[in-house]
Amino acid sequence: MSRPSGPPPILPGFEFVKMLGSGGFSDVYQYEQLGLGRKVAVKVLLTDIHDDVQASFAVEANVMAQLSNHPAIVSVYQAGTTLDGRPFLVMEHCPPPHLAARMRQKPLSVGKALDVTIQLCGAVETAHRLGILHRDIKPANILFTEFGRPALTDFGISVTTGRAGAGEGIGVSVPWAPPEQLSAGVPMGPSSDVYAIAATLWASLVGHSPFHVAGGANDSVSMSARVRSMPLAPSRRHDVPESLERALRTAMAKSPHERYDTALSFARALQGIQAELHQSVTTIDVLDQQVEALEEDAPSGTRVSGFVSIDPEAPAAARPGWGTPLPAAPAMPPPEPGWDASESSLPLPENDATRLRARPTQEPTGAGTGPGTPRYDVPPAASAPGGFGSRGVQGAHGSPGAHDASGVPGAPAPRSRVLAILVGLVVIAIVAGVAIWFGTRSPDATDQPTAPERKADPVDPIGPAGPLEPTDVVVQREASSLTVSWTNPDPQDGDTYLLHLQQDPAALDLSPKGAVESKTTKIVLPSDGEACVTVRTVRASQQSEPVLKCDLGAG
Repeated sequence: MSRPSGPPPILPGFEFVKMLGSGGFSDVYQYEQLGLGRKVAVKVLLTDIHDDVQASFAVEANVMAQLSNHPAIVSVYQAGTTLDGRPFLVMEHCPPPHLAARMRQKPLSVGKALDVTIQLCGAVETAHRLGILHRDIKPANILFTEFGRPALTDFGISVTTGRAGAGEGIGVSVPWAPPEQLSAGVPMGPSSDVYAIAATLWASLVGHSPFHVAGGANDSVSMSARVRSMPLAPSRRHDVPESLERALRTAMAKSPHERYDTALSFARALQGIQAELHQSVTTIDVLDQQVEALEEDAPSGTRVSGFVSIDPEAPAAARPGWGTPLPAAPAMPPPEPGWDASESSLPLPENDATRLRARPTQEPTGAGTGPGTPRYDVPPAASAPGGFGSRGVQGAHGSPGAHDASGVPGAPAPRSRVLAILVGLVVIAIVAGVAIWFGTRSPDATDQPTAPERKADPVDPIGPAGPLEPTDVVVQREASSLTVSWTNPDPQDGDTYLLHLQQDPAALDLSPKGAVESKTTKIVLPSDGEACVTVRTVRASQQSEPVLKCDLGAG
């Protein structure tokens, strides 16, 4: 028999809306925060309770305040004492049902269960990094925000890892507790919470706790005995892969040393299963304690967020071959005396300016050449003095046995210099023409060996993919209304739809003010003459692109 709930307290700045539920030691109400119009949940402790319960309530307030910024933990806005002396917490409002009610109604799909659990792992890993064990993770303590994201709550029996190692603490939920929690004085650690997370995942797939026996004795004593000794049963769902069954057996091993040692390692295993099933890989939000050292250096008072999303594809260390920076391009040699860059230098082909290519080591790039462009050396006998490829002409100075550029012994120096210059200009023109011809050739026609282009790693972590656009949208005009129907090509639990009547299809109006929400794929909308409508799929905090459709018979 359930106890009657207490009267809602009078809280300055808040207006009572309705009763939400009752627990063993507290009642939860919905209030509206005046001035902001924000829905909040207010948890109020009962009167005449033991000191240890009051202490656990204070622990919950402090712990949740430390973790309130995490996206998968219920936020705490305020704590205090009512006028009649009852402690209370003002928290983020998460509309029912919680996970326990959802799974009893219908077990979650494999994709949804993995997504929820990975987000939950991020919250628990963050608590562990702050030295806090939850110790009461179960479906009833997993709420869902107004955006459909899971949020962990009820840190009432949480404890520091130091006290947990000494076996301290009160309270236990037998169906979800690991074996070590059912024995007095046995130390607990992060793997104890990992066990409870896995038990919650198993239950979300099956619809009841892992060691519940239909038609059998399910009291605390009988359940405790099964938790300690009975092997975990498989889910017996055809869509659950063996890799997931194996991960659950590992996470719920009887011995803590045989489990995943951290919530993060369990989450990574589940990410691997998502990839195996070709599903969107959920990111893991965890507290990065290293960021704290950077906060002091943040300019203009800007603080660096301590939460980071773990990239599901990035390994712990740098990828081989990408940790070393690419070698710098060879330095351009300085022009030699007499070289006029304005006349002879050639522009780099645009297609080579932004790609990496292999270049033969025996042909280094020189002035006036680009990657993939052959270099042509001028023969010494045809070199112009002081010009490109010049070696000097001894015959100009009357050295014995010397020849000028024309090849005639003892030719006058001025004439020799003129002929050499003419020959040099001809050679330069030939080189320029050949270089231009090679530069304008198709990249596919080059004789230079090309290495495969190196593709950069993805910068952003792989996150949940947004919902697909609705398909097969049909709009039918009927007097003063429009009947709209469509198909969701990838329906998921919790999907809703936003519709907008459009006056002008060329200028779409997608403002929230004119939006109509639907939970089904068919709706009748009142219309004052509009014949067009846009439809979007909404999943959690993501939306698909709008699809515009008009009644072709309108007008």
